[in-house]
Amino acid sequence: DPGNAAILVDKGSFLAHMGDHAEARTIALALSARNDLDYNVMFDLAVLFEVLGDREKAFEWLEEALRAGQPLKIVEVYPVLRNLRSTERYLEMKAALAEI
Repeated sequence: DPGNAAILVDKGSFLAHMGDHAEARTIALALSARNDLDYNVMFDLAVLFEVLGDREKAFEWLEEALRAGQPLKIVEVYPVLRNLRSTERYLEMKAALAEI
């Protein structure tokens, strides 16, 4: 199903890890324009943008995923997000979530 967001983000991730960043970015940006994404796909987009080196978009999608219901405990252990988790922005976001 070429319209399946979960399959597309997985394809983008595969392409990014194989070095085809241009095609992976095209997929990520196309998915970013959709308004029918669940928190799993939002989280996967955050990871994909982190792999692509676009930390700003990674944070945008991570925040969206968390607001939509992504469990923080998954974010806390996901290996690809290791460097992102050490940033001040992440620590502030995590503290803000704890207050809710």
